[in-house]
Amino acid sequence: MQMKPHGSSNMPIRSNCWLVLIPLVLMVFGQIMFKIGSAYGDFLNIFVISGYIALLSRSIIWIAVLRRLPLSFAYPVLSLSFVFILLASYFIFQEQLTFCKLTGCVLIILGVSAISVGMQKGAEK
Repeated sequence: MQMKPHGSSNMPIRSNCWLVLIPLVLMVFGQIMFKIGSAYGDFLNIFVISGYIALLSRSIIWIAVLRRLPLSFAYPVLSLSFVFILLASYFIFQEQLTFCKLTGCVLIILGVSAISVGMQKGAEK
């Protein structure tokens, strides 16, 4: 059985790249809910349940994203969740921002940018 690759060549990346933001936001929201819910000590409070719902929804939407975008583009963009979770941790939980954490975030952003530019140039050929 031969697998048909979805989202590989004939789907325009630029017009569909916003789709990956939905799972990204759901992932960040889910992790924040888990962190808040962990303060209550049990696994079934409203925050933890909200986190489970967000991550389940993210997984379902992720399949739709993969139908429209190449995995080699979509998955690296999802790594921006590390950046957004770091920022949320700073603003919501007053966690410390260190030079190493910020350097890591800059490297992630540069990497995602390089992949994005490379995909756009590859699509133009």
